[in-house]
Amino acid sequence: MTRPFARYTALRLLAFVASYGLLLLVGLRGLVAIAAALLISSLLSLSLLRRQRDEVAAALAARRGDRDAEQARLRSMLDDGPSRDDDGSGGAVGPPDGPPRG
Repeated sequence: MTRPFARYTALRLLAFVASYGLLLLVGLRGLVAIAAALLISSLLSLSLLRRQRDEVAAALAARRGDRDAEQARLRSMLDDGPSRDDDGSGGAVGPPDGPPRG
C-alpha cells in the first residue's frame, strides 16, 4: 500500500510545485500564488493522475479486505470459546490467590 500512495503523493506535490513555479514566473506572489497553484495542481491531478489514484484506491480496498478477514477470524475464535489448552487463567502468571501478603 505504501508504494502507490507514496507515488501518488509525490506526483501531487510535483504538480503543485510546478504550478507554483510557473505562477511565480508569471508574476503572482504570496497567498494568491499558493491558492492558484493549489487549484491548478488539483485540476491537473484530477485529470492526469487517474491511474495512480485508482491504484491507491485498490490498495486501500485490499488492505480493508485483509483487515476484515482478520477481524472475522478473531471473532470466530472468540465465539468458539476457550480451547482445550486454555486453563482459564487468561494468560496470567503468578499465584492464583492474589498479591503476596507481607
